[in-house]
Amino acid sequence: MAIGADETRTRSALPFAGTFAAAALLYIATNSASALYPLYQDIYSLRPFAITTIYAVYVGTLIPALIFTGSLAHVIGLRAVMATAWFLAAGGAAVFAAAQDPVMLYAARLLQGASVGLATGALAAALVALDRDHDPRRASVGSTLAISVGSGLGPIIGGVFVDFLPMPDRLVFIVLSVLLAVCGLGFLMLPRRLGITGIRWQPRLPRIPAENRAPFLRACSNAFLIWAVTAIFLALVPSYFHEATGNTSIILSSATAGLMLISAGIAQLSLQRVDSLGAQRWGLAVVCLGLGLLVVGGILGSAVLILLSPIIAGAGQGVAFLGGTREVNEMSATRPDHASVFAAFAVSAYCGSGIPIIGVGLLGNAVGTTDAVLAFAIAIVILSAAWLLTSRRLTSGRPPTST
Repeated sequence: MAIGADETRTRSALPFAGTFAAAALLYIATNSASALYPLYQDIYSLRPFAITTIYAVYVGTLIPALIFTGSLAHVIGLRAVMATAWFLAAGGAAVFAAAQDPVMLYAARLLQGASVGLATGALAAALVALDRDHDPRRASVGSTLAISVGSGLGPIIGGVFVDFLPMPDRLVFIVLSVLLAVCGLGFLMLPRRLGITGIRWQPRLPRIPAENRAPFLRACSNAFLIWAVTAIFLALVPSYFHEATGNTSIILSSATAGLMLISAGIAQLSLQRVDSLGAQRWGLAVVCLGLGLLVVGGILGSAVLILLSPIIAGAGQGVAFLGGTREVNEMSATRPDHASVFAAFAVSAYCGSGIPIIGVGLLGNAVGTTDAVLAFAIAIVILSAAWLLTSRRLTSGRPPTST
């Protein structure tokens, strides 16, 4: 196992648990702004396209960071990369707290994108390295659960701060900035050479062996689709909820965003024994079911259906993403460029999260959010059907793995 040059077996579970908690906090910070988008619409008179670009602009730094720094943790060590990532996240939250105009909102998201891009590959490698048995399956659960729980709690925590605490557009980011900085300091306590494998830094995506290309492509395309749907729930559904139902409660609208990923986390814990390919297939189908429920709820103006839709879609998203993450981790955990391979997989997920949502925002400016979400849902169902059909033809050369 090529994890670090001077690595020994970690006897304590504390480093793994601490890294998991710090990762969850990172995704809480990245997604807490979702609860504030309706507030920003009122303060700055923003239209749907502006909201979607504020959400998605972080891809502008996230994807380059993934590509150019994916292997960096194996060159300079996990400690340096992860501490830097969490300090950048603290800076992004501080800019949100100090924001006086939409330009500062964009700047904050760009800093968040850089932090998540830097952290993603390193986090996957760190969870394997810090696990007592260096088990990539357990690390996969930890990685996806941190993303799901953190991303789900983010909008809900943001909604609580907006509805019940002072300085609704600032206080949550002040608190998060301090906590993220503390995590950055904590990562400085990791062994300096943890993660260093002796490979050279290469600012490009890794080469995937021929026998692994089919399952890697399958996992990447599945991640693109499920995260495209996730972006709709995180960026547009809070405003969609207000528009469709007339209900102005921030905590309820933020719940539509947060519930999806809370449900995803629960599903990941409950359905770990589903094989990787089966998880991706069934998960994608259930995501489409939840998306359809969202559309019907919007057409009928039903708050109940809209609130139920993220629970259904989230269960599918969690299982599908766990399946894809497990497949990629198991094919790359023994490679010296494990972080870089996982970063390449993450690029597809973040492209799904950041690119389609911009088109939906543009369409929303022209026809309204409800009709734009309907058009998006139709496109996703068609693409998902194509994925389900073609995935049967993409074989990995080995049977699907299971836990």
